[in-house]
Parts: sequence; structure tokens; C-alpha cells
Amino acid sequence: MAREAALDAGALPVRIINATVTYVKPLSPDAGASDPAGFFLQGSRNGPAIFVAKDPSTIVDAGLQVGDTVSLTVTGARRFSGLRNIRS
Repeated sequence: MAREAALDAGALPVRIINATVTYVKPLSPDAGASDPAGFFLQGSRNGPAIFVAKDPSTIVDAGLQVGDTVSLTVTGARRFSGLRNIRS
């Protein structure tokens, strides 16, 4: 919850540790800038999710898969259509 509040307040950078990839969204051929490829992270099965707007196929050699665990530092975030998004 503290990390979510920090992201909403723009208190960056924020470190996310051992979050689980719960959904992978590939880039659609006809997608515009408002519909990027990315993936969702959750800290726990019933916890809140956050979308990371980074093509999951570029993260590791085989691309990210559902169930992978990642740690990252958020340096850019915003709300888009009411959803919290990590941009960098």
C-alpha cells in the first residue's frame, strides 16, 4: 500500500521487489501509443496489480512469462484511464 501511495504522489524512485508477473500483453500490430505492450505485476495473489508499459519480449532472452518473479525500480509512473501504469 505504501508503494502505491508513493506512485500516486509521484514520490519516485520506488523499488518493487519480488513481484509476480500475472499477465503478459504483447504488442498488437495495430496498437497505437495509448495501447502499449506490457505486463501486470502483483505482490500477492489477491493484491493490487500494476501495469508495466514495457514490451515483455525485450526484458529477458525468452521474454517474460506469467509466473516469473521480478524486481525493478520505478522511475516514471502515471495514471491512464484510471489505472496506475509504470512507464520507466
